Amino acid sequence: MNPITIFRTKHHLTQMELANLLYMNAQAVFLNEQGVYETVLPRIERFMVKEGEDPNEIYKSYRDFVKEKRRWFGDHHGLPSWTVGSLGPPVGSPMEEFHKHLNISRMRFCKTLCVHPAKELAIECGKTRGLGLQIQTAFQDAQMPQSVIDELEYRVAEYHGALV
Repeated sequence: MNPITIFRTKHHLTQMELANLLYMNAQAVFLNEQGVYETVLPRIERFMVKEGEDPNEIYKSYRDFVKEKRRWFGDHHGLPSWTVGSLGPPVGSPMEEFHKHLNISRMRFCKTLCVHPAKELAIECGKTRGLGLQIQTAFQDAQMPQSVIDELEYRVAEYHGALV
């Protein structure tokens, strides 16, 4: 379970109450509890440490939570057994095609694979020429074969004209 959620429930706080205590947006707390940020947000972590939580344990618990969600995603969608052929022929935007292939929305993809929506959208819009480290790591944690990750990386670069 996410260490933020554990902490918040232990202290009988709603996401909105924690957000108000920390002068931050409740959606940031929600997204951090979903695992879409790479780490616990600094303001939340500082508050947890101030309340007696071990910073090393917060970091480890959050990483374990994210990895477990990603493993579940991979198992649920059968990613460990995928081959390059599982991606189908390149038709349009590689990430959009990937979502369609899995029959999930972009936001559901981001929440269940613990990827920040802005990073995924940057790929879709061509602001980045590859998958980026967070998404590559997410696919690796989901036990997607490296050959499939490499093919997606290639397709993203090709789609956005980075390969000539």
